[in-house]
Amino acid sequence: MERHLPEASPSFISAVVIAGTTRGLERACRFPATKIAAAIERLLAANRLLVEKAQEVYAAMVALQDGFCAFADALIGVVERLHPDRNASFSSSPRKRGPKPLGSPLARG
Repeated sequence: MERHLPEASPSFISAVVIAGTTRGLERACRFPATKIAAAIERLLAANRLLVEKAQEVYAAMVALQDGFCAFADALIGVVERLHPDRNASFSSSPRKRGPKPLGSPLARG
């Protein structure tokens, strides 16, 4: 894979793309967690790739590899834990969320 990427500047891959890809591999292709974790590890090790939130992606990969939970769930949890004030949209605390949707049962009370 790396030999097809330009040497001059690293290519960027977002954490959301990795999460979406892992979801597809888990659900549609039924890949085992160990194979998905190995693929993520290769992405992180590639010199010609710049992975967004690489530390968080690595921690979520370990959670997947250990059978703790799905990659995307682990990634959300890790991001919330490391950056609680910058990721209020992922928070389970209603005090930090924006306005409630009009059709939401929470908006009625």
